[in-house]
Amino acid sequence: EDAGLRQARAKCASGRMEAAAAAIRRGIESGPQTAAALETAGQLLLREGEAAAAAGRFRAALALEEARAAAHGGLSHALATLGEEAGALRHAARAAALAPGNAHLQAWHAHLLLLWGDPAEAAARYAMAVEIEPRQAQAQAGLVDALERCGRLQEALEAGRRAAALLPEDAGLRGRVERLAAARDAVAGLARLRRAAPPPRRAR
Repeated sequence: EDAGLRQARAKCASGRMEAAAAAIRRGIESGPQTAAALETAGQLLLREGEAAAAAGRFRAALALEEARAAAHGGLSHALATLGEEAGALRHAARAAALAPGNAHLQAWHAHLLLLWGDPAEAAARYAMAVEIEPRQAQAQAGLVDALERCGRLQEALEAGRRAAALLPEDAGLRGRVERLAAARDAVAGLARLRRAAPPPRRAR
């Protein structure tokens, strides 16, 4: 990574987004378009709300170096913002496969799976993310959501309790655990009533 790109990353980390973006643009215009520089430019554009331009930068980075997990992840974010479901899922899956130890990329893939109708696979992906980074709030909350969407209330409740123990400051999570406990008890109560009800009489 060259000095200009390091300087731009430092500006980005300190919140000086305009200065960072200007440094990246100068670097791209004046020097070779490296995959790292194009990826960073994409990240900056994405933060600025320029999803279409960001997608172009990420695609250019991947054309130079296809096996860049962060570029696939960034492109997935950009495409999701643009409403391109298939492409967003495809690049999220590729990012997760390239970086199996990255909890954020696993959680992002799981988020898209849950958003677009595959809660069972989302639950599996969220579980991977939680295993990697137990204190990641997004993954913990997502796992609870995915299990609940699958109708696995007891597992959702157990996951919620584990998450609440790890994240005691999260009041919203505690509230969800209480709601899940109430839902689980209600389902169990209905099951008991059905078992206790007399069998229907046969018509003579």
